This record gives sequence, C-alpha cells and structure tokens, in this order.
Amino acid sequence: MDPREAGGSEKDKERIIKRRNRPVFLRYMERRKTDTIVADDMAKGDVNLGTLVRRSQSDKTEYSAKLKEKLMPHNLSALPSPVLDVEEIRSRKMNRRAKVIKELVQTETDYLTDLELCVREVVQPLRVLQVVDVDRLFTNMETVCEVSAAVLHRLHVAMSDPDPETIVIGDVFIQAKAALEDVYKIYCYYHDDANMSLKAYEKEEQIKQHFTTCILALKKIYDQEGKPNLLDMGSLLIKPVQRIMKYPLLLGELWQATPEDHIDYLPLQEALTAAKIINVNINEFRRRKDIVMKYKRLESDEGTLRGKLNKINIHSLRKKGDRFAGYLKILTGVEPQVRDEMFDKEEKLFRSLEKAARQLAKNVNCYVQYTQVSTDLLRILIDRACHIY
Repeated sequence: MDPREAGGSEKDKERIIKRRNRPVFLRYMERRKTDTIVADDMAKGDVNLGTLVRRSQSDKTEYSAKLKEKLMPHNLSALPSPVLDVEEIRSRKMNRRAKVIKELVQTETDYLTDLELCVREVVQPLRVLQVVDVDRLFTNMETVCEVSAAVLHRLHVAMSDPDPETIVIGDVFIQAKAALEDVYKIYCYYHDDANMSLKAYEKEEQIKQHFTTCILALKKIYDQEGKPNLLDMGSLLIKPVQRIMKYPLLLGELWQATPEDHIDYLPLQEALTAAKIINVNINEFRRRKDIVMKYKRLESDEGTLRGKLNKINIHSLRKKGDRFAGYLKILTGVEPQVRDEMFDKEEKLFRSLEKAARQLAKNVNCYVQYTQVSTDLLRILIDRACHIY
C-alpha cells in the first residue's frame, strides 16, 4: 500500500472520530442546516450532489454571518428622533391641565351635591325626629358643606376667564386653607366617635329603621339622577374624610400638568404644600387624641385586675427582667452605678415643683372650705339680723 494513501486514510479516520466525538446538538444542527439547503434546492428542481458536501461545509460560515447580522443593533441614525418640539410639549401639558381642572371642578360639584343631599334627606329629618344625637353623629357636616360650596364658587369664578393662560387655580386653595383646616380638623377628630355611635345606634331596631328610611329616600334620588346608589350611613360619614385626603392628589396632578412659565405654576405649588400641611395637621390632631384616650383608659383600669393583666405582655416582662438584672448587678458590685448629674438636677427640680404644686392644691382646697364656711356664717348672721329688725 502506498504510504501516502495509508496516511490519508488515517487522517480520514481521525477526522471521522473527531466528528463523532462532537456534541450531539452540533451534529444535529449541521444535519438540519444541510437538510434545509437540500430541501430548498429540491423545491427549485436544482439538486447538485457534487456541490452538496461543499455547501454543507460552507453553510456554517453563512449561518454565522446571518446570526451576526441579526444580533447587530439597527442603525440608530435611521430612526426618527423622539425629541419633541418645546411648543408641542407645552401644548400637551395645557391640554392635560384643562382635563385635570375639569376633573377637579366636577368631583367638587359631585361632592357638594352628595353633602347637600345628605343634609336634606338624612341630617334634617333625624334632627326633627330627635331619636339620635345628630351633632355627635354628623359633627359639623353642615359647616363642611358651606366651605365646599365656597370653594366651588371660587373655582367657577377662576374659570370664568376665557383665556386658559390666565386661569389661576392655586389661589383658590391658598385663600381657603384656613377654613378647610378648621372644619375638616373638627370633623376628622370626631369621626371615630361618630362611627362608634353609629354602631351603637344600629343595634336598636327602631333607630335602625329610621336610618333605613332616610337611606332609601336618598337612594331614590340617586336612581332618578342615574348615579351609583350603594349607600349606607357609614359611606355618608366617610365622604368628608376622603375628600380632604384627595385634595393633595388632585393639586399635585394639576401642578405637574402646568407649564413652568404659566402664571398658575407657583400658586399651585404653594396650594399643594398647603393641602399637604392640612392633612399633616389633621393626622397630628387625631394622633394626640389617640394618645390622650390611651392614657385615660390606662388610668381607668389602673387599680383593676383587668388593667394589670392588660399590661402584662412579652415586651413588659422582658423590660422588667432587664431592669431587675441591672439593679442586681449594681447592688452586687458587678457593674458600677452610672450617675447623670444633669438628670439628677432636673429630677430634684421636678420633685420640688411637684411638692409645691401639691401644697398649692391643698391650700386652695382649704381656702375654698374656709370661704364656704364663712359664707354660711354670714348667711346665718343676715337671717338673724332680718328676724331682729
């Protein structure tokens, strides 16, 4: 045998072995590409077996080129520029601003209508019947209704200007800030008490029947106007709370839709801040009330077994245990006692003031008793003098 033929056959064997040792998915892809090429040629009626092997070998290069072409990013310079004209942006903002103002006025109109219907169909009939404490249940809803009517009137006056470039909405809420805070602070403060009273009233069948009668009359009006009528007493009481919380959302959306060079931009920014401050003050007012009520409950339960048991929890036990352990360490000398001179000074001052306040209360009590006794004696003397003369 010719050594060159033997060498060539050995190389072919090595090539075949390497090809067989390649991963299965690569061999499958090669077969699939070759089959696709053959299928395309057969469809065209042009099958050349002499070039089939050569095409299958060169298909790898063609496939790689097509893959690179697909993975290559498109020519970004050919895309249209997304940058809009400044006038176009301003025009879109003004259109959005007009829609938000319309929504603000419409929602305020609907809200005022709901309050007026509630006062007319629920509050006034219940006040005439005198079956419930209307002032405790609805607090100052009538005053809230008056403030809402004033805000809506100012909105209509501000929108009476036909030029959208001169319409100023922010000043409406800046001027109404004090009134809004005063009436809504009172309403939200007593809202929890109103809900508790409502639950107590609904347990009495007669009062519940009166509530149902008022709600049905209100639903009838809503049906005639084509409005949603899923109403109950609780939903009527929550409306003012929901409205005052929605003002910052509407004003924020309106401020974002207002161009920076618009006359209403800065007033709206100030009005948005004012609306947020109103809600913060209302929440702080209610938080202080909750703290006071909490300590009142603790004082009322101080001497009872129930109050002592309510104080027992994991946190209190751990706290007392840590304090007792620290006290023992100080007594046994394991840890030195840390003294705060400033605290000791302030505590001494507080104790002296407490002692003085107790003595003042005692003296005032004695003075009141002495005054009462003196008044009784003076009355007796006057009576005797009248009998003598």
